[in-house]
Amino acid sequence: MHDKRGSIWRKWDLHFHTQSSYDYKNKSLTNIEIIDELVNNKISVVAVTDHHIIDVERIKDLQKLGEGRITVLPGIEFLGELRGKEPIHYIGIFSENSDIQHIWDKLRMSTAIEGIHTKGKKVNEVYCDTIETAKLIKFLGGVITIHAGSKSNGIDNITNSLPHALAQKEDIAELIDIFELGRLDDIEGYEKGVIPHLERSIKKRHPLIICSDNHNIHDYQLKTNLWIKADPCFEGLKQVLLQPNRVFVGDTPPEILHQRQFPHKFIKKIQLNKIVGSSLTDDWFDGLEFEINRGLVAIIGNKGNAKSALSDIIGFSGHSDNSNNFSFLNDDKFWANRGRLAKEFNCLIEWSDGTNESINLFDKDSLHKPERVRYIPQNHLEQLCTATNTEQFEKVLKEIIFSHIPHEERFGKNDLDELVTYLTLVVEEKINASKNKLKVIFTSLKEVEKQLSPSHLEKLKFDFEEKRKEKAEHESSKPALVEPPTSSNSNDESDRILKLREIVEINEKLINTAATKINENNITIETLKQRKQKIQNLKTYVDGQIIEMNSDLTSIIGDTKGIIEFKIDITKLDNALTKLDAENVNQKIIVNPISIQNKAISDSKIEIAQIQSELDSPAKLYQAYIDNLKNWTDRLSGILGDIQRLGTYKFYENAISEIESGKVKSKWEGLKNERKDLVLEILAFKHEIITIWQNLYKPVTDYIQMNEGELDHYDVSFNAQLKETKLREKFFEMLNSRRIGYFSSSAGGDQKVEDLLAVHDITTEVGLVNFLETIYDKIVFDDSSGTLTYRSISSQLKDSYSYEDLNELLWELDYLQPEYSLKLEGKDVKVLSPGQRGALLLIFYLLLDKGNIPLIIDQPEENLDNQSVYNLLVNFIKIAKQRRQVIIVTHNPNLAVGCDADQIIYVKMDKDKGNKVEVSLGAIENPKTTKSIIEILEGTYPAFNQRARTYSTH
Repeated sequence: MHDKRGSIWRKWDLHFHTQSSYDYKNKSLTNIEIIDELVNNKISVVAVTDHHIIDVERIKDLQKLGEGRITVLPGIEFLGELRGKEPIHYIGIFSENSDIQHIWDKLRMSTAIEGIHTKGKKVNEVYCDTIETAKLIKFLGGVITIHAGSKSNGIDNITNSLPHALAQKEDIAELIDIFELGRLDDIEGYEKGVIPHLERSIKKRHPLIICSDNHNIHDYQLKTNLWIKADPCFEGLKQVLLQPNRVFVGDTPPEILHQRQFPHKFIKKIQLNKIVGSSLTDDWFDGLEFEINRGLVAIIGNKGNAKSALSDIIGFSGHSDNSNNFSFLNDDKFWANRGRLAKEFNCLIEWSDGTNESINLFDKDSLHKPERVRYIPQNHLEQLCTATNTEQFEKVLKEIIFSHIPHEERFGKNDLDELVTYLTLVVEEKINASKNKLKVIFTSLKEVEKQLSPSHLEKLKFDFEEKRKEKAEHESSKPALVEPPTSSNSNDESDRILKLREIVEINEKLINTAATKINENNITIETLKQRKQKIQNLKTYVDGQIIEMNSDLTSIIGDTKGIIEFKIDITKLDNALTKLDAENVNQKIIVNPISIQNKAISDSKIEIAQIQSELDSPAKLYQAYIDNLKNWTDRLSGILGDIQRLGTYKFYENAISEIESGKVKSKWEGLKNERKDLVLEILAFKHEIITIWQNLYKPVTDYIQMNEGELDHYDVSFNAQLKETKLREKFFEMLNSRRIGYFSSSAGGDQKVEDLLAVHDITTEVGLVNFLETIYDKIVFDDSSGTLTYRSISSQLKDSYSYEDLNELLWELDYLQPEYSLKLEGKDVKVLSPGQRGALLLIFYLLLDKGNIPLIIDQPEENLDNQSVYNLLVNFIKIAKQRRQVIIVTHNPNLAVGCDADQIIYVKMDKDKGNKVEVSLGAIENPKTTKSIIEILEGTYPAFNQRARTYSTH
């Protein structure tokens, strides 16, 4: 029995007795009862294995009764001469198409069974030589199973205490094909101990089965289900010997459970027909209809025989996103001339959930529907692997990585980049806040560093000396003392002038005080207005954030009232502004030229002048002295000034004192520490982003670690890190390297920066601080000539850049960007060869892609060598087909056979018959399929046989 759907999971029973066994419980049962009960239990294949007998007539009758419903394989159970507590039992199973009589005659005459017929021995008194009988079964084309584990009469009864006993076991294991176990827990023990040992010692892996060993069909009970994924025939059983993973012992194979859970993710059937009323004479795909296996499907055929056409059509019908890379359905081929040919055909795609969709092959609008298959045309794979720009290549990898992130952790985002942006938004805001604080520090540092420059101190001292000379010269010009006159009249007049002068002095002081107050108030008013504006800006921003957050929260919890409250009260600020404005109004009255104070000054001065004009000579001299002394004192006061008044003696004296006493340097150190703290804060925030990236990539890195055995030949790794990007380029873009300085071109500046980056790991706190402080100090204090020379930053920059620009470049860390690199064999994706990229892509598509829609790959082996095909594709395709439907177009036997395809679709186009496309389908074990494979895959039996052991089964 051969199924066009290929190999599918079915229940088998390879140890079953009939009435012909000497110990059968009810020999009155009929053959039809056996067949009906087996069919009722959904058994697709049964091996009749009676003790020391092949009842040829009974088996032929059972085969006839079960035709179309169940495959009956002839078999026989032997008692062996080897034993522990009891003799071991083993079974020979033969093809349903074999010459049963010939096989039975050979076995009866060539083994100890002959003694039953010639010497009258009982069935259970005959012991057949295990090794010789096994060789005979093999010679007759049979398959051998042996009891093992906790199964009675099993090989495990032979003790291992003697070396020759263990050797016996290994000799037997080399001959037998399958271990029949007694219980489910035997399987775990064999998988952990026996199977690995035999794989090492005899290079062979045995399938493990559990069967009914039934002796009464009315009491047919399975210890557990034996599932085999194969055609329900002897060839299917032989394929299991080469692919033990085709056996599942237990309730239901995981593949079936997955297919039942997601039936809408598996294509069931493709049907192609011309549209009703088509006038096209060529057949092309008209009437083409076939079912598709839910596992691995290999589409094969000679070049130019529509293999890629078929995969394009399936991809198109599944709304593939890669339509731009179709090799058949494109404007140069089947879509040419505005779809003259394509529009004549409809494709009906049916899914395993019973739904279907009919699509015209020129209906390009259907491509905008949600993608239901992931199709990788050969052109697409080749373009991704050979393009100089890796952006699209990396985009595909990110899509697969995104598929590993649990849906509940995607926060409604559609791709990896969008999710990263969302999760790092808060951190980026914190980075920007730290940058704004740095900008304030840069302004302060600029002024302090100017004060610390040698030229600045030199200039201060020069100006101070000039001011000292001016002070000394002024002090030497102090008016000579003039005694007040002694006459009473003169004294009265002098007293009057003195009082008038006091009036002038008092009012001038009032006016000066008022002017100073107005100036101070104006500064305060401007500061308050700026703060008020910032507060209002903050309110606008926060209000916007609240609206946005309330919008998000409303959809989740409904009423958001009271969750977020933000209140600003600027009443006190407005009151302060009002008070200052009122105070200024009063002070402006005083400084007004027509104010009472100014009038008092004017009147007093006029009166002083009148009195002075009437004074006698001694009195005039004295009054002149008083005026000159006041002017001299005022001038001295102006020269001395104060520490805040630029250009005065005390200002210079204080400025020099603060520098020489270390106060300025102390302030500078404090600002530098603040700058260091902020840059480390930014670095920490950037490492937070790295942690976010690591968490996002963790599901896929965990998955890689879980499958590191499968990736033995391909070391795939991820590395999240901060990476320096274009710092040197931007640094020298700002620096005028032709000017004198530590980093000038003549001093080898570029190499010096490179050396500093090599010495310091700027992704760590210590390395970053050391690098920045070193490079900053070297800019300011140049020792390239052997002598420490101070050079201002501004003097070394190009005219278009400022002190602040360079500080922002160095300290805001925009050149440290998070980077998540994907590597194969330690090489970054950007430097991989086309073949390596192809390998990496296929690893992602086959092993790492968590998507479970059908995966279709057109000739995945094209960019790989034969060793890579074996190491990579064979293993990974086997893994992929366990969780999704996989369809590959190939001409390579390492894939079609080595991957143990569940269904082969052989495509052939007859160009002499209107380009008619036909397909033949079946499992690898189907002899007709094998013939097609041999015709297509490199053409000859020798090439076929060299590719895999599989072909020796046919």
